[in-house]
Amino acid sequence: MTEDVARDAVIVDSDVTGRSPQADDGSEITFRMLHVFEFRGRPDQPRERLDRGHPMTTTTQGGVPINEHKTLNTVVHAAFRRDLRRFDAALAAFPDGDQRRAADLIVAWDNFEAQLRQHDDDEEQHFWPALRELGVDDALVGDLDGEHSAMLRSATEAGTAMHALADRPTTSSAASARERVAVLGSALLPHLEHEERDLEPFSASRHGTPQVKAAQKAVVRSHLKTIGTFIAWLSDDADPPALAQIRRDVPAPVLFVVRRLGGRWYRRRIAPTWAA
Repeated sequence: MTEDVARDAVIVDSDVTGRSPQADDGSEITFRMLHVFEFRGRPDQPRERLDRGHPMTTTTQGGVPINEHKTLNTVVHAAFRRDLRRFDAALAAFPDGDQRRAADLIVAWDNFEAQLRQHDDDEEQHFWPALRELGVDDALVGDLDGEHSAMLRSATEAGTAMHALADRPTTSSAASARERVAVLGSALLPHLEHEERDLEPFSASRHGTPQVKAAQKAVVRSHLKTIGTFIAWLSDDADPPALAQIRRDVPAPVLFVVRRLGGRWYRRRIAPTWAA
């Protein structure tokens, strides 16, 4: 999910019993389903200044800042980079024979891969068609779409290696999984840089257009059950500029409800994996 997740929205929450979209342990849990409805006439919130003393979360692979956060898109990209670093470190230090650690990493991986696939689907089905209508270079979008295909093939291979770690939690399996995650990174990181360099300026300059706003609303409606997990994942260990952009794009009352109710599964099940 990208950009203005809940601007112009109010939330009504209701109890729903079912499986968390990210849970893979077969257990039934109770979670709050967040229903997002259009709220017309809400004035834009004032934009707060970024703390210039902190490096941008959105960076090149070499760690060089490339632009300010002007949409949630670059904040999502920062979360992908952050998780790639986490998996690399966790797999490098994997304790031989630790079944529980392997299981925790698989849950975190399944969330990461789900976020990656949802993000790509949202771009291809909603945001890129909107930007095409607004006049973006069609060849550029075609190139980015091709990068998506290669990237998702690598994600599938990395996922297979990660799940093999659950079946055989050894340092050898962890090394194999780490190698496949690195291959994914070699496809994903240049793609993020390409998009941020060549597409993001066009997208950010048309952030308030009817076409982009319609795409944003379509994305929100398609992810009602996962908004809480998305925001919790996006915020987990994010730096101040990224958190500031989230606060700009998501009204404070909406953000409070999403984080406190909808994000509970992520905070219980995944966040401790990275604190270990």
